[in-house]
Amino acid sequence: MKKRNTYILTAAALFALAACSKENATQEAAGSICIEASVGTSTKVTSTGFVKDDQIAVYAWTGSAASIPAKPVVNGIVNTFDGTKWTPATMMEWENAKDAHYFLGIYPVPASVSSFTEDPYVLNPDNQGASDLLVATSLDGITPSGDPVELEFNHVMAKLNVNLKFRTEFESTPTVSSVTAKEKGSATVNYLTKTVTATGSATSIALQALSDAATGYDLSYSCIQVPQTGVRTITINIGGQKYEYNATDDIPLESGKYTTLGLMVGKDKELIELETVTVDDWLTGENYSSGVAERLHDGHAYVDMGDGIKWATCNLGAENEWECGDYFAWGVTETYYLPGHGQEDPPTHWRPGKSDGYTWSNYKHCVKDDNVTYMSVINGWGLIKYNDQARYGHDGFVDKKYYLDMEDDAVHILWGGSWRIPTAYELRFLAVYSKNYSREWVNNYKGKGVDGLLITRINGPCKGNTVFLPAARQRYNTDLSSKNAGYYWTSERGNNPFVAHDLEFNKNDREVMAEERYAGLSIRPVSY
Repeated sequence: MKKRNTYILTAAALFALAACSKENATQEAAGSICIEASVGTSTKVTSTGFVKDDQIAVYAWTGSAASIPAKPVVNGIVNTFDGTKWTPATMMEWENAKDAHYFLGIYPVPASVSSFTEDPYVLNPDNQGASDLLVATSLDGITPSGDPVELEFNHVMAKLNVNLKFRTEFESTPTVSSVTAKEKGSATVNYLTKTVTATGSATSIALQALSDAATGYDLSYSCIQVPQTGVRTITINIGGQKYEYNATDDIPLESGKYTTLGLMVGKDKELIELETVTVDDWLTGENYSSGVAERLHDGHAYVDMGDGIKWATCNLGAENEWECGDYFAWGVTETYYLPGHGQEDPPTHWRPGKSDGYTWSNYKHCVKDDNVTYMSVINGWGLIKYNDQARYGHDGFVDKKYYLDMEDDAVHILWGGSWRIPTAYELRFLAVYSKNYSREWVNNYKGKGVDGLLITRINGPCKGNTVFLPAARQRYNTDLSSKNAGYYWTSERGNNPFVAHDLEFNKNDREVMAEERYAGLSIRPVSY
C-alpha cells in the first residue's frame, strides 16, 4: 500500500483510511479500505491516547453527506488496535472508484445506533471510559486515490471538575461521602454535526473522587457530563450533613470543554463558597476564564496583580469582593460593634462598653490625660503606643514606633499566617500611581448595589487580573459616613502621631492621606 510520509496531526485523534492499492483506483471496485490511527495531543478519560485493545466503529457511505443511508457502504465495522495497527473485524471496501465517499468514526463502539442524527445517550458516571464519547467525520467527499482519509476525533460530551478546600473550622480534611451535581444525565447525539441535546429531568449525578487533589486544594472530583444549561447546584455530603453551593448563574457545561470549580467549604455555615471558575478547551488546554482565577493562601482567596504581593479578593470581615466588610480602629483587632452589624445605620448592637462607637474613649492605645492639650483633635487623651512626640503621650510617653506590631495588626490576628495590613507604599502603588494598572470607578458593581474602585492589570503575565475596592465609607463615633467614598487603613502611622495613613478615594480622586487613629476604616489584607 502506498502511503504518504507526513500526516496532518491535530489536537485530536486522527484516523487515516486509504485504498490498499492506488492502482485499484482505476477499477470499478476500488478495493479494500485500510486504517492507520495516530493520536495527537488529545486525551481520553482513561489514557493519553489509544492503547492496545481499543476499538472504534467506522462508517462510510455515498450519496449525500447530510444523510447516512439505511445500508451504508461500511456499516459500523469494528476496528481493534493491537498496539501497532488497526485490524477490522471484517473487510471494509470502497463502493466504487468514482463516487464521493463520506466517513464517520465513533469511539467507544456503540452497542447500536438507532439514528445518526438523534441517537439516545445515557451517562454512566461509574464508567467514565464508556461515557467519554468521541466522534470524527469527513464530509467533504473523498474518492479512492491512495491518499489517507483523515478523521479528526473530538469530544462531544462535557466534563466537570470540582476542587474542594475546607475552612479552618474543620480540624482536618473531612471524609466526603459524595459530591453530586443536579443535572440531566441523558441526551440525543447527532453524529454528523457532533451536537448533543440534553433530555429528561435533572437528577443528582455523582462525581468520581480523584486519587490526587489539584494543587492548592484538599480533594478533587471529576465526571463526564451531558452538555446543557441550567446547572447551578453542587452538593457535598460530609458525615450525613449536606453542604450546598448554588450558583447565581449557570455552571457552563459545553461540548468538548471541561469546567473546573474551586469551592471553599465552611463547616459552621453549612454552605459552599465559590473560589474559582474556569472553562478550558478539552483538546488544546486553552483557558477561557469566566473571571479572575482566585487562588488560596493560608485558607484565603487572593489575586496576583503582578507586583509580588498577594492581594486578598475581599475586605477583612467580608466573604465576597463586593461586600464592605468590617471597620477597625488603627491598631485594634476587633470591631466595636457586634459581629454582623457593620452596615447597621444607625447602629444599635455594640460590644459591652463600646456604645460610644469609634472615639478616643474607646481607643485601645490611649488613656485619659488632661495634660494633653496641644492639639484640639486629641485634647484630653494621651497616647500609650506608637508615639514619638512627648506632648501627645500619656505622662510624656514616647516609643518612636511608626509601623504596627503584628500583635496589633487585625489581619494577622484574625487570618494568621503571613497575612497583614498593607503598607502605605503598597496601597499607593496599586491604587494611585503605578502605570501597570488602569483604575475605574464602577457604579453598582456586578449588580450588587455597591460602588467602588476597580483596578485592572494592563500588562505582563497578570494582565486582566483585577482588585475591586468597595466604597465602604467609614465610622466616626456611632455614625457611618456618606456614601461613595472608600477609606482603607495602611500599617503606617502618620507624621502626627495621633493619625495613621490611609487610602482615600471617591469617583474623582484617590490618594494616601491620614485619619485619626480611633476612626473605623476598612482593611484589604495582603501577603507575600
